[in-house]
Amino acid sequence: MFKFITDNPGFYSILTFFLGLILGHWLALGRDKRKEFNEAASDIYGKVYDYLKTNSKHHLPTLKELELFAKFIPIYRRKKYLNLVSLYGEGLVKDKEAYYFDTDKAETVIRDGYVSELRNNINRLAPYFNVHK
Repeated sequence: MFKFITDNPGFYSILTFFLGLILGHWLALGRDKRKEFNEAASDIYGKVYDYLKTNSKHHLPTLKELELFAKFIPIYRRKKYLNLVSLYGEGLVKDKEAYYFDTDKAETVIRDGYVSELRNNINRLAPYFNVHK
């Protein structure tokens, strides 16, 4: 085998060409995956960022957006992500149930002692949407 390599100097050229081809293809796939992730994450990241700054629920991403984003999460992190999304959904329901309309005051009020877990759940989900440069 070694004699074949030393007798054929063109072998190195062909070998390095194909190694470069494989490496270039592998890096291009990574770049394309990163672009797709950034496009999908930027919208959700913007909504999460706006919610954390303003604390307005109008900026929150929907459950459907979060569940559809799961395909961009690596498989080894996806189960934890989906668990956090389900906790987020439960938090939305609990928050909605915690508010009621007080007819005496004629305003919407929150039940005494209720602490929203929504902000905590959003903070736990936020690292999944960091946009990579």
